[in-house]
Amino acid sequence: MSEVALTPKDGDEASRLFTGIIRDLTQEKETQEALALSEERLAFALEATTEGLWDWDITTGHVYFNPTWIKSLKYNAEDVRPHVSFWKSVIHPQDLPNAQKALNDHLEGRTPHYECELRLRLKSGEYRWNLDRGKVIERDEDGKPLRM
Repeated sequence: MSEVALTPKDGDEASRLFTGIIRDLTQEKETQEALALSEERLAFALEATTEGLWDWDITTGHVYFNPTWIKSLKYNAEDVRPHVSFWKSVIHPQDLPNAQKALNDHLEGRTPHYECELRLRLKSGEYRWNLDRGKVIERDEDGKPLRM
């Protein structure tokens, strides 16, 4: 597939000239198709499991909780604030210090990943044990964590 761009040059109507650029888009299209297929496969894999997924932008505090994570706690999407403060608010108060320590240890690079067994509050108010896991996947040039 190619893209063509034409630009008129100055001149009278009878002798109007155009300059053109032709660019091959084959590789760009193939990359887009591969990405779409990869995203579709990931969506299928997540739908086939009971695993919840979260993606945390550490700098802003914004967290994407996938529908399975939200439903596992018996919430509706509109009940869940997409922020790390929501996650902290549903942790059992007795488990919060341990969860925070495990998280800080990982964020500061003392552990290869974050893992913590903790109780999370369901919408009904009951608590359920969960295994929470994560890993920093992006750091800045100084090693400061950006995304987990």
